[in-house]
Amino acid sequence: MGKRLKIAMVIDTYFPMIDGAAMVVDNYAKRLQKYADVTVFCPIVDKHFKDEYNYKVIRCKSFKPFFLDYVAPVPMLDKKFIKYLKKEQFDIVHIHSPFTIGSMAVNIAKQKNIPVVATLHSQYKQDLKKYIKLNWLTDLVLANQMKVFNKCDECWAVNEGMRLLYVDEYGLKAKNKVKKMQATFCQLKIKLWLGKKFGKNLAF
Repeated sequence: MGKRLKIAMVIDTYFPMIDGAAMVVDNYAKRLQKYADVTVFCPIVDKHFKDEYNYKVIRCKSFKPFFLDYVAPVPMLDKKFIKYLKKEQFDIVHIHSPFTIGSMAVNIAKQKNIPVVATLHSQYKQDLKKYIKLNWLTDLVLANQMKVFNKCDECWAVNEGMRLLYVDEYGLKAKNKVKKMQATFCQLKIKLWLGKKFGKNLAF
């Protein structure tokens, strides 16, 4: 039997803020921890909130913009967070959002030659328009998000409609597939993907 897989899950918001992506990451992490060593990288949302999970959670500094429902992570101002992300030799990095933490994780993974996959959870252009009223600025922010996704080795859409939206409208160039968010099969998908693409033989 080979070594246990080391997986980094990366998301730009997390509990106690609850949204679909956070629920998916938690579900993935809980199930994957049975077979692998999982670390979730995310921002501090409430400094009084205690992370009590069967997997590891590493949080970075953040602040709360007055015009957003979410906190804004600032990992670039958190030396301990950066050090931890850099020192760990993960087998795979799985990002669930393309903002500050997601972007940093992708860049570090690329420097260390660690494979990166992304799950495409949201219709970002539609979401951005709720907060940004200028079309040119919305397009600029979206373009920066797509640069992050296009650095990934593979992007996973939750359905064909979402995949086509990213390819045809958002400008997704990275390899992409439809992979339904069923966490019970996530570990097998990752193992098979790693084995096929990188020749890794890792135990679950």
